[in-house]
Parts: sequence; structure tokens; C-alpha cells
Amino acid sequence: MAKMSTTAAPIEGSGAGKSTPATISADANLSESDIEVWNDVEWQPALYALEGWQPDGSYTGKPDPRPLAKLLRSGKPVPEAVAVRLGVFLDPPWGKKGPKLTLSISQRYSGYADLQQTKAMMATKREIEEVLPHFGKLEAAITEIAQRTDRSRSYLMKAWKLDFREIVLRTSKFNPQPFSTSPHEPERS
Repeated sequence: MAKMSTTAAPIEGSGAGKSTPATISADANLSESDIEVWNDVEWQPALYALEGWQPDGSYTGKPDPRPLAKLLRSGKPVPEAVAVRLGVFLDPPWGKKGPKLTLSISQRYSGYADLQQTKAMMATKREIEEVLPHFGKLEAAITEIAQRTDRSRSYLMKAWKLDFREIVLRTSKFNPQPFSTSPHEPERS
């Protein structure tokens, strides 16, 4: 018998008329034995908070993803009902009407923009390194490149001071890996 998750009508005795997720068979002839009410003390309140319900049973309409995010990061196995509900929110069968989960990425602070800026600064540093032997002094090389590229002196100095550690930190900001440039860190065995 195929099963699917949906939000059931309010259940008598559940308090505040709150709807609860239930697993309902896909058959048209439903009996009470076909309905399983999902009741998990840890995951159910987190899923309700994501749907806009308060712990006291009142509906605010303002989703709070923090409790569910905390549980997902904890490493505990995700119940099937939660996985199905998140799948429905990510790709709703009702189309554009009703709730859905979307990822909002700021264009200004995206990893791609930061990576492009870091690459441009690295190229500028290489350019300063190429011109520096011809002028002998850093200030003269910076002035020459500033006139050629219309970059500010502060940007060029920031690019010049860019070191390997900062490049690693900037490029791994959105994918942090354990990395250290310290020679004093003890070796792991």
C-alpha cells in the first residue's frame, strides 16, 4: 500500500485545533486503521515551528527554522515524516500556491563575489610584483599601477599586503576546512 504524508484535519482532543502531520494511505477508502498520527517529542515541535506554529499551539504565520536546523545539524537520524515534509516544501505539488522552502543568496555577499574579488586582488599583487623591480620603490610602483588601472592607492596597498594565509581564509570562507599555517601546531598522529 503506497503511503504519502500530508497535513490532516484538526484531531479532536489535540488542543487549539492544531493540525498535525499524519501518514495517510493513497487509497480512496480510508479507515481509522489507515491513519497513523506522527508524534515525536523532539522533531514535531521543530517542524511545527518551521510551519509557523508556536509551542503553545497558536499560529503566527512566521516560520522559525532554527529548532529544525539545530536538530538537522545534531547528526541524529531524520524521521521519515520530516524528510517527506521537507521534500514537499522544497518541491511543492501544489505549484506556486502555498508554502515552499527557497534558498536566498545575497548577490553582494555571495561566495562567488568574494572569490572574484580575491582573484582580482591576487592579479593586482602579481602586477605590483612585476613592476616593482623596474621602479625600485614600492610607492613608485603603486603610483604607476594606480594611474594605469584607475585603482585607488588603498586598494593597491591592500592587494600588496595580501598573504597566503589570508588568501586561504578568503577562498575557504564558505567551505571551511581545517587548515593551519602555524609551524608551532603539534603534529597529529
